[in-house]
Amino acid sequence: MAKKKPPSELVQDYSRGIIDSIERWKSHKENGCNDPGWPDGANMNLLRNHVISYKRQIKELCSEYELPLPPEVYIPGLPYVDNNYFAKPESERAKGIMSRPGWQCYNHETPCDEYNDMELSLF
Repeated sequence: MAKKKPPSELVQDYSRGIIDSIERWKSHKENGCNDPGWPDGANMNLLRNHVISYKRQIKELCSEYELPLPPEVYIPGLPYVDNNYFAKPESERAKGIMSRPGWQCYNHETPCDEYNDMELSLF
């Protein structure tokens, strides 16, 4: 049976999760992802939800165990992206996904919201 981590280690793990999720989101926005079943936007929104969840869990742990909030909770949240967004709509992967009945590419003429990592956030 795995040993339960202390709250301070969990906070560190969740803080790293925030940084990792943001870096992956940026990569998906620029280069797309390799998921053969879903558009880039769906995967980007999943990463957005991970950041929201990590911040909530950090806040709860810090409140319950009277720990200081790490700086990662003040990093701005990720913007919502249209689920049908493709970073590279002309790629074979995008064409394959869009060829399924009922699927369409997000209007790529209007890029998805930019992520401003210089803007502070309060959760």
